[in-house]
Amino acid sequence: MVAPFLLAVQFLTRLPVPLKKRPSESQMRWSAAFYPFVGILIGLGIAGVFRWTSGIFPAEVAIAAALAFGAMLTGGLHEDGLADCADAFGAGGTQERMLEIMRDSRIGSYGALSLILLFLFRFALLSGLAAAAVETSLLLAHAGGRCAAPLMGWLFPAARHSGLGSSFLAGLGPAQVLPGLLTLAAAGYWLSGTDFALLLLLPGFAVACLFCLFCWRRIGGLTGDALGATVLIFEVATYGAFAYKGAA
Repeated sequence: MVAPFLLAVQFLTRLPVPLKKRPSESQMRWSAAFYPFVGILIGLGIAGVFRWTSGIFPAEVAIAAALAFGAMLTGGLHEDGLADCADAFGAGGTQERMLEIMRDSRIGSYGALSLILLFLFRFALLSGLAAAAVETSLLLAHAGGRCAAPLMGWLFPAARHSGLGSSFLAGLGPAQVLPGLLTLAAAGYWLSGTDFALLLLLPGFAVACLFCLFCWRRIGGLTGDALGATVLIFEVATYGAFAYKGAA
């Protein structure tokens, strides 16, 4: 299980992970089971930056620094997927045309706008939280998003029948999804008690499911870009749940 874990770290972050040999399809498939755990590690790193910088600067500066560190740590992997989806769905047209736009590495006006709005929503929601809630939400939002993506990939079909995204989706099943759900549930219980998953994680899963239903209707299923966008949608929904609980 070491190789699948290292593959998950290599794919989800920019950390240098040495692999002695080319991974097998089985190892690639099993790496999805470790996505939520890697998400916890990512969240811990981002929360650590927030805690360190909040001792020196105002909270708003610390939040901006934490978000910037997160983008550097992950290489903007999921942000790229969100921007590609925004460009495709914003342009509209036939299913084939939208899938073609998703393949284009260039960013358009819809994609740029989606990234600006993403940062504004994340910053605004986190700015309204107490410091302890910021750290907890960062950790669990990143873990939950990387749990939601394999889950949605298992529940929904692939929009394409070739390529890296379709191969990944085809290999997903309960064996890859359930360990991630258990990891997320354990983290939520440890951090916030038994009611955490019910009140603060379910909105993320619900919004992620609605987005995937939208993708299924518009392009016939999911792509790698759609899964990347799902991670960020879950993240923002979780921050919103924390903000709502804090304001209630």
